[in-house]
Amino acid sequence: MCSAHFKPSDMYKTITGLTRLKAGAVPSQFAWTKASQERPQNKLQNFKNKNEQRAQVEQRQSFVDSFRQDVELD
Repeated sequence: MCSAHFKPSDMYKTITGLTRLKAGAVPSQFAWTKASQERPQNKLQNFKNKNEQRAQVEQRQSFVDSFRQDVELD
């Protein structure tokens, strides 16, 4: 199995320039598959993405709240 069987998004480069597979990468590129076909995200990926988005929203809101408090004190 070589890198031709994995999507570019399944790989990353190390500091030294080596190409490595991401954890959980599954070979999906074969002669009989379409190159443009994307695998749908599984439930765990969806859950992680939603949690990351929530964390970002909460972080932004926390920043806005602290900024408002600073402005009110002045």
